[in-house]
Amino acid sequence: MHELGHVLGLTDDKDQDSSSLPEPVADQAIYHLRRSLKGYNDKNIYISLGNAYWTLEDYDKAEKNFLIVTSMFPQMLAPHFWLATLYYDIGRFNDCITQLKHIIDAQPKIMSDEVRAIKNDAFLLLEGIIAH
Repeated sequence: MHELGHVLGLTDDKDQDSSSLPEPVADQAIYHLRRSLKGYNDKNIYISLGNAYWTLEDYDKAEKNFLIVTSMFPQMLAPHFWLATLYYDIGRFNDCITQLKHIIDAQPKIMSDEVRAIKNDAFLLLEGIIAH
């Protein structure tokens, strides 16, 4: 997400944590991302919108955008993990667990390193929730 802010000329620091943006940058990113949806429908736009709304603590809109990605590409595990993490952060633990179990139970055709890492992270988060 930070890279988007940098590309748009909204941030200067290339080394900033890429998981969040400063709030004014997130607002501007949302403006540009929403405009881009008028002519281009792409999962990365929804992912970026979800992250920007999350930064602004607009959890309903963040969830909506992540759900769009999971409906567009249900086989992709990363959007399910972002959704699970969002649910965890806002205390919706049952929804979080549902997403984590979906990831853990998924049988993708290609078991890449990224898929293994996501499945492992999902397992660890689920284990942590159950332990508490």
